[in-house]
Amino acid sequence: MIFEETDKRTTKKYTVCSKYWPDGTRFRRRFTNKTLAKNVLTRIEGAIAMGTWQELKKELTEPPPEPPQDFTVREFADIYLEEYCKVATQGRISRKRR
Repeated sequence: MIFEETDKRTTKKYTVCSKYWPDGTRFRRRFTNKTLAKNVLTRIEGAIAMGTWQELKKELTEPPPEPPQDFTVREFADIYLEEYCKVATQGRISRKRR
């Protein structure tokens, strides 16, 4: 089932996809638009019809595995310079434009 919900705190509207799995548990997730919610609901209903719903349930409920982040100081220094320092220390001209 797809419906709209308003957040009580921020009054932002969300499209919600809600569906019960054959084992009785509920899948409920907020989406930013109706198209995404319809796509996920269609995938769930198709997996239930095909009998592959357990795999889809695992895919949708488990967070993706995070790759190990073993950086050396030299590698991390390059990332730090590119992503933080150059953005945080922009010149005076760009500050005046803001």
